[in-house]
Amino acid sequence: MSGKLTPRRFAAVVGALVVLLAVPLGPVAFSDHASVSVGAVPHSTELVAMVDSGTEPLTEITYDVFAADGDGSAPLATNKAEHIFGTVPFHLPDGRYKIRATAPGFLEGWYTSTAGAGEFSISELITYQDSRTFATADVIVVDSLTPANSSWTHAGWTVLHSAASSVSGAVASSSGGEAGSLLSGIGVELHDAAAAPETSLVGEALRTDANGYYTFEGVAPGTYKVRFVKESPEGGITERWWPETPHRAEAEVITLTGGNHFNLAYAVFPPSVPVDAARVLTLSGQPALGATLTAAPDFVEAGPFGEPCLQRYTWFLGTDLVEDAYGPTFVVPLDAGGKSVSARLDIAGIGCTYTALASNSIGPVDPGLTAVGNDVVAAPVDNTGQAPATLEFGQVTTAGNTTVTRLGSEAAPPAGSFSSLTDPPLYYDIETSAVFDAALGVEVCITFDTAGMTQAQAAGQHLYHYVDGAWEDITVSSSTGRVCGVTHSFSPFAVGQPHWPFTGFLQPVDTGAVLNAMTAGASVPLKFGVGGNRGLDILAGGAPSSSAIACPGGTAPDDIEQTVAAGTSLLSYNAASDSYTFVWKTEKAWAGSCRQLELRLNDGTVHTALFHFRK
Repeated sequence: MSGKLTPRRFAAVVGALVVLLAVPLGPVAFSDHASVSVGAVPHSTELVAMVDSGTEPLTEITYDVFAADGDGSAPLATNKAEHIFGTVPFHLPDGRYKIRATAPGFLEGWYTSTAGAGEFSISELITYQDSRTFATADVIVVDSLTPANSSWTHAGWTVLHSAASSVSGAVASSSGGEAGSLLSGIGVELHDAAAAPETSLVGEALRTDANGYYTFEGVAPGTYKVRFVKESPEGGITERWWPETPHRAEAEVITLTGGNHFNLAYAVFPPSVPVDAARVLTLSGQPALGATLTAAPDFVEAGPFGEPCLQRYTWFLGTDLVEDAYGPTFVVPLDAGGKSVSARLDIAGIGCTYTALASNSIGPVDPGLTAVGNDVVAAPVDNTGQAPATLEFGQVTTAGNTTVTRLGSEAAPPAGSFSSLTDPPLYYDIETSAVFDAALGVEVCITFDTAGMTQAQAAGQHLYHYVDGAWEDITVSSSTGRVCGVTHSFSPFAVGQPHWPFTGFLQPVDTGAVLNAMTAGASVPLKFGVGGNRGLDILAGGAPSSSAIACPGGTAPDDIEQTVAAGTSLLSYNAASDSYTFVWKTEKAWAGSCRQLELRLNDGTVHTALFHFRK
C-alpha cells in the first residue's frame, strides 16, 4: 500500500502542489498570448497523497502541446522540465489545447483538471481520473478576450505511472470537504467482476492507511469491483461496493488493460443517514405476484458538478430485506403472497446530502390477483392452504382473480391413460375471472410431493387437462417434483404417470382367463413389451407378486410350453425383440393350487396371468 504521508506532511504537499501548478485565479492581464504552466506527479495513484517517501523524483519530464481539435499526432510545441518542481511555461495564442507529459520509464499521461477542493477530504479527489490518451484528455482553453472562459487558470496536473496498473482510492465519513473526514483502518477488497461471488476475491484485502487511502498495485489486466467493509465495535459489519451501493450486482466495473490506473474507487460511511419525512417516495403498481412495482422520488438533488446524486434503492417484503434487489423497479416474487412491499431510497454521492426516503406500502400481495398485462403470473392458495400451482398468462386484457381447488378422487373426472402415483391423487380445478388471450394460452406449473416415487417417476410426471370429456396430455416440461403444461382453457387438471404401451404377456404365458399349467417349483419366463427400452428400473416395489385363488371350474389348464432352470429371479431387456423378460421362480409348496400373478409396473399399471401348479 502506498501513501505514507502524515497529515502535516500531506497538507504541506497539497499546498506546494497548488502553488507550483496553479495560475492565480484573480484578474489576469491578457494579450493575444498567455503563459500556461503545468506539472507532473510520479506514481501518484493516490493523487494528492503524492508518492512513497522512497521514490526518486522524476527528471527530464517532456511536455507536448497539441491542438485539441486535431488528431494528437503532431505537437504544436514541446518543452522539458529538469525535475518535478520545475515550472514549464508555454506562450500560447487563443485556442483549445491538450497537453501530454512523458518521462523515461513511465507511461504517457495527459493533463487533467481537478476540483482542488478541501484538504483531507474526498472532494479533493473525486473529479480526477487519469487521462491515458489524447481522446480522454481534458481541454485547456486560452481566451484573451474573455478571461473567465480560460480553463488553464485552474489547478491541474498529470500523473505518470510505470507499466504496472493499479486500483486506488479513499474512504471517508463525509462526502464534503470537512477536515479529518478520511477514515483509516477500513477493509478494502478487490474482486474479479467476471467470477462467481464466492470465488471472486483477488489476493489479500487491504486496510486504508492513516490518511484514509489505499492502493492495489500491480493488478493484472481484467475487470474488477471494489468492496469496502467497516466493522462496528459490536462485531457487525457494514459493506459498500464502489460506487456507494450495498449490492455487488449494482457495483460498477473497473477495467484494467495492464497499463492503466483507476485512481478513485471510494466509499463513504456517514455516522447515520436520517429518513427525510418531508420528502416523498411514491410506490406504484399492482399487489400481484410477478407485478413490476416502481418507486419514484419527488426530487433528487444534483451534485456539486451538476450530475445527479446517486440513488440507491432497497426493497422489503414486510420487514424483511430482499437480498440483491436494487434499482427503482421491483418484480414481486412468487413467495410474496400475503406480504406488503415497500422501498427505501438512499441519496449518496460526493457533495450530496446523505439522506433517505421511505415509500408507502403496497399490499398485502394477493397471490390470486391476475392483473392486466403480458406474462402475468398468479400462484393462488388452494383450499388446503397450499400454493401448488403457478400460472403465467401470455396476455391479460381484463383483470380478475384466479383460484385453485384441490379435488378429491370422487369429484374428479373418469380416469384416463395415466396413473396417479401420489396419495391422494393430484386433481385440481383451476378457474379465473380474468379475460386472457386464449391463443397465447396459459402455462400451468404444478409442484408435488415425490415421496414413494422412484427418481424416474419423480422427474417424469405429466400434466393432464380434461377437455371435451377426455383427458388431454398438455405437458411441455417435467422435472423432479414439478410439471408444466400449456392450456388454452380452464377445467380440471391432473398430475399423473403416463401409461406405457404394454404388450403381453408373450409366449409361453397366456393372458386373460387362460389357466397356465406348470410344475410347482419351476421357473417361467414372463415376456412383455412396454414400447421401448425404459431401463431395468420399471418394476414397482415387490413386483411381481402372486396370490392364491380358487381354481376356476370348467377351465382346462394350458400347459406352459417353456420353463427354465430354477434360479434367482431377474429382469433383462432384448433389443432385437424390443421385449423384457422376467424369470419368475415358483414355489414347490404351491403344488395342487391356483394363483394369480400380478406384474405391477412403475407407470402405475398392473398386468395379470392365472396359473395352475402341478406336483
